[in-house]
Amino acid sequence: MKHLLSILTLSFSLSANAQDDDFLDTWSILQSGNTIELSWTIAEGNTCEGTFVSRSVNGSEPVPVFAIGGICGSPGRPESYRFSDTDTGVNGTYVYSITFGSESTLTLQIQFLQFWPSGILIFYEPATGYHKLRIDNTGIPYDLQVYNLCGNVDFSVNKVVGDELVLPSPAWANGVYVVRAYFPDRQIVQKFLINR
Repeated sequence: MKHLLSILTLSFSLSANAQDDDFLDTWSILQSGNTIELSWTIAEGNTCEGTFVSRSVNGSEPVPVFAIGGICGSPGRPESYRFSDTDTGVNGTYVYSITFGSESTLTLQIQFLQFWPSGILIFYEPATGYHKLRIDNTGIPYDLQVYNLCGNVDFSVNKVVGDELVLPSPAWANGVYVVRAYFPDRQIVQKFLINR
């Protein structure tokens, strides 16, 4: 089953000659589970000699990850393309450069966070002092509770829609906590540690 995750950070730039400002009709980047999906549509009437995709992670040197040889695009209709990057084992900033022959280059950036096997991800944001919780969710409303090890509920919210919550963790003591997300057809349970 494919679950979509909201994009934390998305930025793009398209560099091209003045006559190529409309080279692409659409482009997108998103995280789907632990895969990053890139898609683009070359506008009708535009063609290029090959398309090349390179990837940089957390400022590393770009490496080639995908190529389409030959003529891309079409003089008579828009042409759509897609690349699924499944080699995403590191959390961080992924920057993709898509080069369309010698016509133009599209640069897309996304903040990638890998889910734990439970489908939950909890991470600390030092800038705010809060923990954020993400659930790999299909848009189904759910109830959420956070328990401390004594079994007390430290946080509870009902009918959550969306995949991200800010937890009021600055008010909690150091220790192990248990998150329970209640869906109509299942429960997800995940432990996490607060250690300041």
